[in-house]
Amino acid sequence: MLKRKMAGWATINFAGHRDWVSYITNVLTDVLEAVHQYYDLGIENPVIRFDAEGYDLKFVLGKWESHLLVAGDRWDCYTSEKNIDEIFLELLSDISKDLHGWIYDFTLWDEETEKNLEQKEKEIKLFIAEKKKQIKERG
Repeated sequence: MLKRKMAGWATINFAGHRDWVSYITNVLTDVLEAVHQYYDLGIENPVIRFDAEGYDLKFVLGKWESHLLVAGDRWDCYTSEKNIDEIFLELLSDISKDLHGWIYDFTLWDEETEKNLEQKEKEIKLFIAEKKKQIKERG
């Protein structure tokens, strides 16, 4: 569903619609924040906003179905019967496939950051593993 390309760019494939998402928003952080909001804070129907260079994508996640809203000259809506657990499980799996690349793309570099990059990757891997386990236990 979500594939990192390079230099902060990624593609999203959802409900038959494929689009680009740009580095303007931090895709990695935005996805992980939505997971945290839903599973840890109890915020229902989180929305993930992606920038697509000139228009926005809003990913509205729900218990029974999910929607990708594309705001260009007009609003288009793509709907899937995948529920929030299925969507998050797929997004976390997609991110896990290239976690180092995602972190690298969205890191502001300085000496301190380089020293902590490995630790940051370990923390995110642990968070993803915990959330994937939590999702599977719910299902």
